[in-house]
Amino acid sequence: MQIHLFDTTLRDGTQSEGLSLSVEDKIKISRLLDGFGIHYIEGGYPGSNPKDVEFFKRAPDLGLKQAKLTAFGSTRHAKHAAADDPNMQALVAAGLTPYEALRTGTVEVARFLGSNGGVVAAGKDADLVLLDANPLTDISNSRRVHGVMLRGVWYPARELKEKLDRHAVKDGRQGAFATVSPRQASNP
Repeated sequence: MQIHLFDTTLRDGTQSEGLSLSVEDKIKISRLLDGFGIHYIEGGYPGSNPKDVEFFKRAPDLGLKQAKLTAFGSTRHAKHAAADDPNMQALVAAGLTPYEALRTGTVEVARFLGSNGGVVAAGKDADLVLLDANPLTDISNSRRVHGVMLRGVWYPARELKEKLDRHAVKDGRQGAFATVSPRQASNP
């Protein structure tokens, strides 16, 4: 059994009254934590303030030898398409490529949870979203859902929209979860 250390000093540790770290402070602390052998360093939340955005923009130049830098945030909410999600936009604005931002909510989560998914390959779980355009060139293309394969069953965009709309109406939020555009819904 292998144990990985996940340090949250740069976010949770800064929530004490009167404590505020500069970008330079965060860089120094990150290098120290890396030197201590910490596996993962949560650098903050890039959508929360300009300091965290600047820190993540400078992160590729930190020269970390072991630690992987992580960002607080979620990568998907039911009421937002990934392209419209403020957290995903913050990750891209902080310097992640669309590929890296999308990977945080797929491959890395699957790996962390010990899942058999997160990538498209023989022998892997077959849950995936098929898009009509490449989200790696522009994250907004993640809105262009053609369909979803879930547990081996194919759901075209039109069927997804109908199911999401029915579910939203049941919950009293008509259209709140419908993230598939009318053009996409009319093209099964």
